[in-house]
Amino acid sequence: MNFDMERVTRAWNDKLSRALDRGYEGMRVSASTSWLERKDWSSFCHYEKVVNDSVVDQKMTLLCTYPMATSGAADLLDVVGTTSLRSPCEWVLGVD
Repeated sequence: MNFDMERVTRAWNDKLSRALDRGYEGMRVSASTSWLERKDWSSFCHYEKVVNDSVVDQKMTLLCTYPMATSGAADLLDVVGTTSLRSPCEWVLGVD
């Protein structure tokens, strides 16, 4: 994967600061991993952990989607292992 994780996490936190400055109570983020290639999975899991750790106690909700057609059970367990589950939390597996 070819991106700077610190820059990306700083960008999320900057966006949150701007939202809070504008009077919003927080920020919701939605992201899809449909672009992710198998060879980058390990690096991506590390990125997920960095992002999750950077938003702990922040007024930010993250919704990440993973394509079931290309994600196996081990992939989903990898993701669960990097996620800071906070209450309320709900995992939904959807199949098209």
